[in-house]
Amino acid sequence: MEEMKDSQETVRGLMTAGGVAGLLALVLGIFDIVIGSVTGANLEALSSDALGRFADFAASPLLGLYRLDALNLVSSVVTLVFAAALYVSLKDISGPLSLLALLFLGIGTSAMISGNAAFAMMSLAGKFSVAQGESSKAVFIAAGEALLARGAHGSPAMFFAFSLPSLGNTLFALGMLRSGRYGKKTAWAGILGSGLLLVYVVLVTFVPGAGRFALYLAAPGGIAALLWILGSSLSLFRHGREA
Repeated sequence: MEEMKDSQETVRGLMTAGGVAGLLALVLGIFDIVIGSVTGANLEALSSDALGRFADFAASPLLGLYRLDALNLVSSVVTLVFAAALYVSLKDISGPLSLLALLFLGIGTSAMISGNAAFAMMSLAGKFSVAQGESSKAVFIAAGEALLARGAHGSPAMFFAFSLPSLGNTLFALGMLRSGRYGKKTAWAGILGSGLLLVYVVLVTFVPGAGRFALYLAAPGGIAALLWILGSSLSLFRHGREA
């Protein structure tokens, strides 16, 4: 009896933590949309070389970090807690599908952490700004180009960091359709949002010049995904109270 009570407390705590993480991810997502709208979200307009990125950091370190997905990095880590709670809430209904979704999110988050270049580029930008002589500056430029090759938004090296979480969220949303614990509107918002974001990632990664067009998918996709996170988070709080 005591073990059952402890198990219920654990589930209740995880549901609450997942709901809090979801709301935090929602806030970060809203920040992303607002900052992108204010600063210009056209990927084609972003600096494509290390010198341009160093200039971004010189003008505004926060903007430089944002343009190299520092905000997405934080959001990915936070969302992992949200995903763990979703898995626990859905595993008795769509266990294999939810487990696969959690694995995709875990692998995608690992790829984001290992490949993200934001803070390393900020460090290089600082060193470049005080470097003396062209040879010294050339060393930092070369290092910056290497970081961009494996960590810039839209680079093939970061494809799995963005695509796998979107795919995982789509699977979670599909699992929700079979569950009475989540509203169908929430589930369909997740399917639509994650699906559009997945197409966006494919376009900006593999289709040259598609950045501007892809924004027309990212905007509604992002809004739908935020609505899914909101609905899912509120449901997690409710599940926690009922556990």
